[in-house]
Amino acid sequence: MVIQGKHLLIAAGILILLGAVAFGMWYYLRPTDENRIRGQFRTFSGLAAKKGNEGLIAAAGTAQAISKLFTDKTTFEVEGLAWDSGLYSREHIAANVLRGRAFFDSLQLSFDDIEIEVSGQTARVFNSAVLSGTLRDGKKIREVRDLETILKKTGDEWLFDSFKVREIIKK
Repeated sequence: MVIQGKHLLIAAGILILLGAVAFGMWYYLRPTDENRIRGQFRTFSGLAAKKGNEGLIAAAGTAQAISKLFTDKTTFEVEGLAWDSGLYSREHIAANVLRGRAFFDSLQLSFDDIEIEVSGQTARVFNSAVLSGTLRDGKKIREVRDLETILKKTGDEWLFDSFKVREIIKK
């Protein structure tokens, strides 16, 4: 069977068209910085969730996984709580997460109303955070905070670098 020039041109045209469609889909669906930042908040929420008892090894693993979402030195600033504000290492964050989770039977953290401003390798995010759960003594809590969060880009990954409680929302 002999391929004629006309058929070869049609096949080449189809291949070029398929290549252009594939590139267009990749370009349109590629993860943007904003999508990656939103993904970090979703990951943080997912890791923070606790449903029932968890063993010490599982809790320590979760604390380590959460600490890896942060830069080596992360700043926390809470107005009116100078003793809790300051610079925290990943190890300090993991220890605080582990200690904090021990107080809860169940725990859920959600980030809502996320507004992102990306500037180079830094992103400023304004959002609200809701921490709800049941303490070991059965008491239910629901705390809402308005946050300003700074993330730094390292490679393809966005890491939490700073948390500032902008306002304590009261009912």
